[in-house]
Amino acid sequence: MLFQKAAIVALAGACYANANKHKSLRPRGRHLSRFGQDCRVVKANFDYNDGTPDEIKCFCEVNLPGPENMGRGREVLAELFDFDDCEGAESAVTEISSSNGFDYDGESNTVHIPPGSTISKKNRGGGVESNGRRRLATVGQKTVLVVRAEFFDASTGSTIATLGDEVFGTNGDVINLKSQYDACSYGQLTFSPVADGTTFSNGVDSSANSLNGVITVSNPSFNVIGQGDGVVREEMRRLVGGRKGNDINNQYHMLCIPPGTTGGWIGYAYINYWLSVYNDNWCNYPSIQMHEIGHNIGLGHAGETATYDDQSGMMGYSYSSDEGPVMCFNAAKTFQLGWFNNNYVIQQSDSEAFNLEYPMIGFAQREVASAGDIMILRLMSTTLSKDFYVHFNAQIGFNSGTREAGNQVMVAERPPGVGYAASTLRSKLSAGLSYTIVGFGAQGDLIITVDSINTSSTPRVAFVRFEYGSPAPPTFQPT
Repeated sequence: MLFQKAAIVALAGACYANANKHKSLRPRGRHLSRFGQDCRVVKANFDYNDGTPDEIKCFCEVNLPGPENMGRGREVLAELFDFDDCEGAESAVTEISSSNGFDYDGESNTVHIPPGSTISKKNRGGGVESNGRRRLATVGQKTVLVVRAEFFDASTGSTIATLGDEVFGTNGDVINLKSQYDACSYGQLTFSPVADGTTFSNGVDSSANSLNGVITVSNPSFNVIGQGDGVVREEMRRLVGGRKGNDINNQYHMLCIPPGTTGGWIGYAYINYWLSVYNDNWCNYPSIQMHEIGHNIGLGHAGETATYDDQSGMMGYSYSSDEGPVMCFNAAKTFQLGWFNNNYVIQQSDSEAFNLEYPMIGFAQREVASAGDIMILRLMSTTLSKDFYVHFNAQIGFNSGTREAGNQVMVAERPPGVGYAASTLRSKLSAGLSYTIVGFGAQGDLIITVDSINTSSTPRVAFVRFEYGSPAPPTFQPT
């Protein structure tokens, strides 16, 4: 099965390595609109399938003057140049102001900081932003609007009926965004289509009613082929009505861009935000749907030796497959989502309680778990400034299609905390194998040993032992 990386708007803290990438020649010979309002920074991590290295981009969320939205102006996400602290900005939380304002180039949909400007930065605090929009949560009932487009030279390849089925299962599709998030969270996080007949209008030249959670927007004078994805994205957002509906915490928008834009991107999503974007038919595939919405709700990538190659869950590669793979997320992501708080154990590196064995079960078997069965062990190392996550990747139920480490015990690490961050898979253990976290705490190395794995029991269970010191030499049965 073909798998490809998803182009992702990953708005994390530790993501921008080269500030000079965000410096550019200012547009010449174009009319630039100067505005003085604050710019809310939204960060984007683009990845490609044409060999182009992945890159982090900062965007500026700003209202442009215009008749749309009852005189409020039209909200756009424009790529932000000449900003040297993209790495230090927290996506959808950090606001910056410029002493000389900002310049907007409508032709390229970019924002530039005028030379000689003094930049100040502030964060909207408390998790509730000043404009009334809450930071998007990882539990609850959410609605989704899927947007397809018909333009002069290109249209989204899938029909309203097809997209409704592929995203929500409205005509019997089995594996999709709605079904898999519902299964993985045991109903704690659900994505449903916006109500049929909901009207989306920019109040000027566009109006559409939703069907099966999908609308079609059109502009017969707009060209797609050869345009950057950002220009097409903002035209689709303009036709939908800019901010209409998006001030509601529980509504997400998925834009299915027609084919023909430049670059080898396949999809991206804004972290701590409500918008994800897909290159034409990639809108149809459940792995990228879950991956990009995962970024919306704050999840980073899952890697092993590269950015995406932890294939045990949906924050690794995306796959051009209609009905799978049937899997969820690794332990680091699942802990961050907060879905199974009664099945966690947390141990600090300064704890003396490390001579323990836990029965560990998979995420898909919570309903048959016994008291004391553990899904995730979080190991917090103050010495290494890392958190380690251990779980049993039982290959069953809604995780039956996991592409890596099926029915093995996995050890992953990530930076401390539960905010946006990439995770790295460190070990995949079968019965009888051990993994050592060198220098875990003041008492030395921590040894993780899988004593046994039983895939015939209900639930499937792995007995995993944690202890300081050196692992015992293997014992062999006489022949």
